[in-house]
Amino acid sequence: MLSATLDDLKVLDLSQGLAGPICAKILADFGADVIKVEPPAGDAGRRMGPFFGAAPHPEKSLVFLLANLNKRGVRLNLDDADGRALLRRMAQSADIIVESYRPGYLASLELDYASLATDNPGLIMVSITPFGQTGPYSGHESEEIVTYALSGIMSISGMADREPLKHGGMQAQYEGGLGGVCGALAALQGRDLQCEGQQVDV
Repeated sequence: MLSATLDDLKVLDLSQGLAGPICAKILADFGADVIKVEPPAGDAGRRMGPFFGAAPHPEKSLVFLLANLNKRGVRLNLDDADGRALLRRMAQSADIIVESYRPGYLASLELDYASLATDNPGLIMVSITPFGQTGPYSGHESEEIVTYALSGIMSISGMADREPLKHGGMQAQYEGGLGGVCGALAALQGRDLQCEGQQVDV
């Protein structure tokens, strides 16, 4: 079997929904060993339709399946001390962590980049959130249409005398995932040059 570009990398995917999982999926498609870390109730993407057979089921969400191909999986309760300890151990040998928690949540558990990098200085953490880790909107929640509108693309969509239109699908989510991949690859190049990891804020 031919080797893949990223087959020497280990990735922990803590993200949920679509943008973060798409980022980790692309890394997996290029050969990275990706472990999907889900909360006890499962990834929120498992509840997103459409569903195979049209009946809602956590194992049949086509969105979840699309975003999580080529990954292994585990469920961890990060609100539990044992779950946090296990994640810390997993992070010691990881190259990349992809996460999409609200800013400050992982820091409150001492699982943020600064905490995990003390045991793994080469770690790269890709954080994908609607408004980034800092700034005036960082604490706000968002939906696809809000992120899409704030990007500016809706201002040129639709008819001039009507309200703006959103294109079909979840374009902002896909763009967030692609941005995460580009940031992760740039950070890997930086790690090769400077022998240290970093946090990528998308």
